[in-house]
Amino acid sequence: MIKGNNGFLKFMRLFSLGYMGGTIYLLMYVRYVFYAQVMDALQCTNAQLGFLNTICSIVSFPLTLIGAYWADKLDAKNVILFTVSAITVLSFVWAAFPHSYTVALLIFVGQAIVMMAYWACLVKYINNLG
Repeated sequence: MIKGNNGFLKFMRLFSLGYMGGTIYLLMYVRYVFYAQVMDALQCTNAQLGFLNTICSIVSFPLTLIGAYWADKLDAKNVILFTVSAITVLSFVWAAFPHSYTVALLIFVGQAIVMMAYWACLVKYINNLG
């Protein structure tokens, strides 16, 4: 690991955290860009496609409240690393089964569970950069 606390390293840490914060939600919101293609691949209706984000939001709301508590108890760097790794695994699982609505539903619920402490840990880690 790179040791040091100079300005360039702080900027690179902040840049990488911002990049992760911006790209971690791409899997969940890819349906807005490729709306017709996702509907064709999953063979679902507009309502079913909207239900994916609805169920993710319903599951993530109470878990985010719990995740804020866990952010104080757990190491922020490890939580961020776990979340990014788990989202990567979920992305590959969805890529392996792109035509299954059931798998997509499980992936979206999995995202909500995996990301429960992510934002709180991200803010905590950025605040600790100095």
